[in-house]
Amino acid sequence: MGSDQTLTAQEIPDAGIRIVADVFRQVVGATAVDADADFFALGGHSLLVVEAIGLLREHHGLSVPARQFFADASVRAVAAACVPLSGADGGPDGPVRGARRNGSDAPGDSADDSAQQGPPATEAGRR
Repeated sequence: MGSDQTLTAQEIPDAGIRIVADVFRQVVGATAVDADADFFALGGHSLLVVEAIGLLREHHGLSVPARQFFADASVRAVAAACVPLSGADGGPDGPVRGARRNGSDAPGDSADDSAQQGPPATEAGRR
């Protein structure tokens, strides 16, 4: 598998561990990372979480929420939380707006919802 190849949902559990371990290794500069290694114990921090998420997205077509790193930052847990950007969840340019992993379509489920909705309506703007 090439580093720019997108995974299907069925391939993520097996290949995902290897991919996430490689990304952790790359981002924190560790030489050895196993499935139980914790991102923060390896020397990662919140700014590097953003870098890891970007690498997973851009090089592997995977999406994982930042909150996963703060709930359980092990390679295994992060790999299990990854979802492919292709298919129902989106395409090469990212997830489809409104498509949610849990099927929810609630506003505010993603960080980009507020930016794409525009400013809140005011009394003067409603007239």
